[in-house]
Amino acid sequence: MLSGSQQARALESEDGPALQDLLERCDDYSRLSFGIPTGSADAQSQFLEGLQYVPAERKHLLGCYSGDRLVAAVDLLEDYPEHGTAVLGMVVVEPERRGQGLGTDILLGLSSELAGRGIRRLRVDCHVAENTEAVRWLERLGFEELSRAQITVAAGQTRSRVLWMAELPLRTKEGTGS
Repeated sequence: MLSGSQQARALESEDGPALQDLLERCDDYSRLSFGIPTGSADAQSQFLEGLQYVPAERKHLLGCYSGDRLVAAVDLLEDYPEHGTAVLGMVVVEPERRGQGLGTDILLGLSSELAGRGIRRLRVDCHVAENTEAVRWLERLGFEELSRAQITVAAGQTRSRVLWMAELPLRTKEGTGS
């Protein structure tokens, strides 16, 4: 799925400090999505996020390492909210690697694996439309907007919450990028 010295694997609790470091380097993700900077316990929260909805074996927190540096992370709930659907909760790629195809490679590989296990759809929740680069990226991967609503985030800020859906396996429409 990935080239060179990059490898994707499940993140374990001992990867917590590396995930926290990545989230802090991707502070723009938190500010854009939630209206606040990355918190000191955000990595710890990622290990628990979604477990109220699915058993631990259907929650996947994956990381992409380049050498010993965590450069991207993905959070996914399998067979949620219904059988045959997976929900992508987070995709972060360190700023220096964005636009180079890493996020695309990760999602294409992940979508092929999920499709092989009988997952037919991939859903992205709580994606904010204000993140125009991510919107273009999702559209290139074949995601379609299903709904949009105004939400209030930290300090009364508003965002456009968008629900996206794509059939698996994903395929790029034109160009690449992450």
